[in-house]
Amino acid sequence: MLLYIIFIYLFYTINCEGWSYNDKANWASSFPQCGGQLQSPINIDKRTVRYAPFGFFIDNYDRTYNLRVQNNGDTAVLTFANTGGNRPSLQFDDHKYNSPRYILENVHVHWGKSYLQGSEHSIDNQFAAAELHFVHYNQKYGNFQDAVTQSDGLVVASVLMALTYNPNNNLDWLIGAVKHINPYNSTVYISSNSNFYLDNLLPRDRRSVFRYRGSLTTPPCYESVTWLVFETPINICRDQLNQFRQLREKSTNNESGHPLLDNRRSIQSNNDRIVQSSNPKYQ
Repeated sequence: MLLYIIFIYLFYTINCEGWSYNDKANWASSFPQCGGQLQSPINIDKRTVRYAPFGFFIDNYDRTYNLRVQNNGDTAVLTFANTGGNRPSLQFDDHKYNSPRYILENVHVHWGKSYLQGSEHSIDNQFAAAELHFVHYNQKYGNFQDAVTQSDGLVVASVLMALTYNPNNNLDWLIGAVKHINPYNSTVYISSNSNFYLDNLLPRDRRSVFRYRGSLTTPPCYESVTWLVFETPINICRDQLNQFRQLREKSTNNESGHPLLDNRRSIQSNNDRIVQSSNPKYQ
């Protein structure tokens, strides 16, 4: 693997200071939007899902890139090592969203202490082992920082990860990188000369997708997200999942702390939100 290991000190802009997964119940006291009416994640109740004939296009997910993989103390996050270029993007094909293009900003992972309850979203109250988030920003705002506070600023595609006995070979490059970033704030790079394609992190069956209006699942919890939750999961085995659990969280003295065993937010109230599905079986 062409992994170039380097230790750097960065502050990643999707995060903000002053919060911890150990203090989730008190997030709203410091970040008021965390107590809002459109918070994520939610449980998707199939009985109340409404069919909507929407689709979306993804572009450049089948290319390789120079990627940065960092332990930022809250998760393992993939970002682009080079600025500019034709990044992967997502675009709806229905008129309601006026078809803006959403540019991929990062990919990150959520997991839990339990193999059976590691995802943030649930479907019919059933959790997956882990969850991948593909965070896209609306191109019209120019960058993630300006888009994140806008009501139409973000689209996050969620891929649930189901526990299996056999390893998922499509995760090999990601897991190989994660093995080298156990200390807080450590970083490795995946070269564009690798055969790591982001498209391989998406499920093969993309016909059934849930869509709803929600928020970031970490502070400041901006309610600027259109969520796309794939009904079909991808696979992950125990050994692969355990690599994420060996990452170290940030300690009070800004050094590596305890193992990051659980970085998932609890289910939030639906508050009568409509969850749509692209699958006609929900008609």
